[in-house]
Order: sequence, then structure tokens, then C-alpha cells
Amino acid sequence: MSERISHQGTALMAGPLFNQDVLDHVLVAGLPRLRAAMHLDMVFTFADRDCVLVHPDIVDTITPYSIRSGKAGRPDIRRVEGSWTGAVRNALNLKAIRVVETGGSAYVRERTQ
Repeated sequence: MSERISHQGTALMAGPLFNQDVLDHVLVAGLPRLRAAMHLDMVFTFADRDCVLVHPDIVDTITPYSIRSGKAGRPDIRRVEGSWTGAVRNALNLKAIRVVETGGSAYVRERTQ
């Protein structure tokens, strides 16, 4: 979720996929309302199945949410405790996830962003 999509919009997209048994779980990144965080792939990108490149100043502020099929076909949205990278690791059943921070200093990361 970001400036362009809400909890409700995310749940509306997931609902039909749950109802058709296409998926049973969606992990959602609650992004801060910043232009630099408008798209998740700008701040968090997989480099390998267990390695991610991150913009730490933003990724550290992502709030993870879990959406599952709820009662009466309504999506059940819950906040996931812990960090975004931890939530991703758990959702993918990985023992560990390697995190590579982009840039050097905060100034360089901001300029790169």
C-alpha cells in the first residue's frame, strides 16, 4: 500500500483470488507516504531467492500486513509483527534472508533514490 492504493483497494484485489482458490495469502507492504516509496521495487528488490537489495531508510519504516481469506468471503487483514524483511522471510519459509543495503551514506542513498 502506498500513496496510490489503500487497505480497501488491496483487499478488493485479493478477494476474488481467494474465492477462486488462486491464492491463500497475500503479504502487503504498508509503504510510507513518500514519493521515494511510491513503488516497492524502488526500495526493496530480490537479487536472488534469498537475497534482497534494500533502501534501508525506507524499508525500515515499512509496515507488513497479511491478508487471508476470512469469514463470508471477506478478506482478513492483520498487521504482521516485526520487520518487512522478517515478514518476507517467514512468508517464503526461508531460514534466512540476506539483506544488501544500497548506497553508502544516507546522503548517497538519497541521491541514488
